[in-house]
Amino acid sequence: MKKIYLLLFCPSFLVGNAQTYWLRSQATSTYPTWMGTDTERGTAYNATNDHMYVVTRLGNKIKVINSSTGADLADVSDYTGVSGGTFILNDVEVSANGAILAANMTTNSTTSAFKIYKWDNETATPTVYISYTGLAERLGDTFTVSGDISNNAVIFANGRGTANIVRWVVTGGVLGAPTVITLANAQGNISLAYPKDVDAGAASKILVNSTGNPLRLYNADGTYAGEEVSNTVLANSASDFKYFVLGGKEYIASYVAIAEDTALIDVTGGLGNAVTVTRSPKLGSVSNGNQAGGVGVKTEVDPVDGLNTITVFTLGTNNGISGTTLVYQGVTLDNKKFDLSESKIFPNPVTNEFQITLSHAIEKNAEAIIYDINGRQVKSSKLLSKTQSISTENLSKGLYVVQVKNGNNQSVIKLVKN
Repeated sequence: MKKIYLLLFCPSFLVGNAQTYWLRSQATSTYPTWMGTDTERGTAYNATNDHMYVVTRLGNKIKVINSSTGADLADVSDYTGVSGGTFILNDVEVSANGAILAANMTTNSTTSAFKIYKWDNETATPTVYISYTGLAERLGDTFTVSGDISNNAVIFANGRGTANIVRWVVTGGVLGAPTVITLANAQGNISLAYPKDVDAGAASKILVNSTGNPLRLYNADGTYAGEEVSNTVLANSASDFKYFVLGGKEYIASYVAIAEDTALIDVTGGLGNAVTVTRSPKLGSVSNGNQAGGVGVKTEVDPVDGLNTITVFTLGTNNGISGTTLVYQGVTLDNKKFDLSESKIFPNPVTNEFQITLSHAIEKNAEAIIYDINGRQVKSSKLLSKTQSISTENLSKGLYVVQVKNGNNQSVIKLVKN
């Protein structure tokens, strides 16, 4: 997705991608009318068209949502040949090439095949991409597609009540045969298995979440690799998650059913040294006994200055959906709505001093925080009036980010020091 940058040498200065912040949830009394009780279990984000998808068992449809606003768009339209299983459609994922894949759920794949259907786009006729009859157990509560199925990808289907997962490796666009992997130390229902390195294919280590256990790392053969996330960082649960690398850092974005939000975790130093970056707003407090739901991740790489953006799309069964930017242009946001009009800076570029002007009344504890390009805080100043000057004399020449916090409002502005 291309980004457009507009450089204005005036108070508005630099405009990049806008922040996403919307909730259609029980907490905000805006729960979608098409959502039922225990009927929506899987979600995904499609970077090729900037859409969010949610599977609903009500009518067996894939709902399409504008990821920027949360508004409903036209559903995926063609379900020709989609049939079979205890639930015809139960979870949805997206290949890096934009293909949509959705799976049924079966309680015994030897008597009713586990199927993954593929749509090349939202109006295409689906094809059966995988039909599997190898395990006499429940499959399809969740599945994962990592990579590009037209090139290299890894697909996992996760057992329920056992320690088994099924893996398919796609090489050069060719789908390989399924491999059953039995995981050591895996008790309870396996929620999700995710490859740590798609390019390694069958040799990739595997990240696994399961009921009542920490998120763990396994070797490709299912043996325990000795790493796990502390439950003080990420509560033990069978929640959905995504692993990704951005700007040289490793992250896990995990939907947390017991909190009905998404936690962004930095795992660059290994799972045992995981650190919580921030969390999305809570969707609600309606009972979700199956710990069902999901998360999609949108990452935006800034090719000019490397100040990257991370947005998550959360589904909480019985509690709603949301889209929230957690890191904006390198700055971690504070679970508050971002307001582009909240503050203006002049002059920009700056030499020794710039002036911040707030659009809202000054609130208690209002402040401006300046970060360098590596995300390190280099200066902070309390804001005591709607217009205030801040010195930059002690800052080196280069690019910075100014985060302005004023009550429930916040904004992020890039600043150039000459």
